[in-house]
Amino acid sequence: MVAELPFTRCFIPNTIAALASVIGPVLLFLMAVGLVFTQAYLVTPQWKHYDDIFRGHYNIRGIFCDLIVLLLEMCIDGMLRN
Repeated sequence: MVAELPFTRCFIPNTIAALASVIGPVLLFLMAVGLVFTQAYLVTPQWKHYDDIFRGHYNIRGIFCDLIVLLLEMCIDGMLRN
């Protein structure tokens, strides 16, 4: 009598179900990735209307204002902690 090893039996005895349980999630993941990249590709022309760098305007004044706001926030936070 031949002893049956525990790792020789498959957890899912149905071959089609075993293949579907492996291939199904992979196909769903690939479909989701394709959908995300397709949506990003379709939205790209819209961002060109809002992108200052695309138009050649680097908006240095806006960056300067952002830095001032950040520094003021850090100063106010420091005063509130003391």
